[in-house]
Amino acid sequence: MTGSYARHTKLFPLNDIDVFLVRNAQRTALAAPGTGGIIPEAALVEVAQAVQKAYPLTATVKGQNRSVNVQIQGIEFGFDLTPAWLRYPDGYWIPDRSSGNWIPSDPGVHATMMTAANEESDGKLKPLIKMVKHWSRNNYDRLCSFHIELICADIFSRQAMVNYPTGMAIVLANLPNYTNTTMMDPIYRASKVNKNLSASEAAELVLRAKADGQRAIDAPRNGRGSRDRASH
Repeated sequence: MTGSYARHTKLFPLNDIDVFLVRNAQRTALAAPGTGGIIPEAALVEVAQAVQKAYPLTATVKGQNRSVNVQIQGIEFGFDLTPAWLRYPDGYWIPDRSSGNWIPSDPGVHATMMTAANEESDGKLKPLIKMVKHWSRNNYDRLCSFHIELICADIFSRQAMVNYPTGMAIVLANLPNYTNTTMMDPIYRASKVNKNLSASEAAELVLRAKADGQRAIDAPRNGRGSRDRASH
């Protein structure tokens, strides 16, 4: 089990719980494409075919860049299945269909990092991350889930989170600084965690973050005394 579900930062519905399917017993450096080792595309196709063989009548399978999404009738949640090879000397190799290459990943270290960051924020970081993910989902949905986690962890590595309203305002106020910046996986720095946005998409997201950030700053002020309605 990997991803945001394993890190306790996932939102409902649970239609893409991340799971690594480890395909080897000994750590490997992996052969480069075309030198005898399996290529990323073939590894993903193998997973899709295995699911379709196991659940020929009830499974809906969709290939993705690094995984295979599986929905099975009668089950209220779905999975993103990723074929993974134990990597030498640590972590895993996972496929990247768009580049045709294998990329390193270590979800165990990601989880450890996020747990440590959450503890530094007295347990407030993970709930706040879920709030930011809800905001993103309802405002264009242009930020990857893990990207949001890293943004929030980075922001609150430099300042304390007093409470959730203030924390949300701080994230929205800082979000424009991250929107047009490439953020790499912090473990191996071999793959991006941010989506590729067009100039217009990025500009639209920045404007929304700035507007909502100002609202989040104004809301507690309006909530003082008898102005709760204005705050809401």
